Amino acid sequence: MPVPLCHHCVTGGGQNAWPRRPIRKNRDARDGKGAPLLSAASRRADGRVLRVIKCLRLLEQACYSADDLAGYFRVSKRTVYRDLRLLVVAGVPVMKRTHDRCFHVPAGLPR
Repeated sequence: MPVPLCHHCVTGGGQNAWPRRPIRKNRDARDGKGAPLLSAASRRADGRVLRVIKCLRLLEQACYSADDLAGYFRVSKRTVYRDLRLLVVAGVPVMKRTHDRCFHVPAGLPR
């Protein structure tokens, strides 16, 4: 005798329908295309790279304080300073205005 299905299984919905996403027990699991899934460290690094590039684009357009950038990216001020230091090490001339503590990148940089 078949087991009766619950309402969520039959209708395929509801806010708490189970399972919401597949559970991956193996860290070396691969998606359907054979590519390995990204680790948490790799996702963090990707997020940092994107944040630094966006920060560079913002600083090319206007002048922002560390507090402004931290609020925009939803990170701490210390993380903003680390990202700015990364830009400086990469050779980007990040300038700081002392009277209002704003950072900017001078216009006219080669792309």
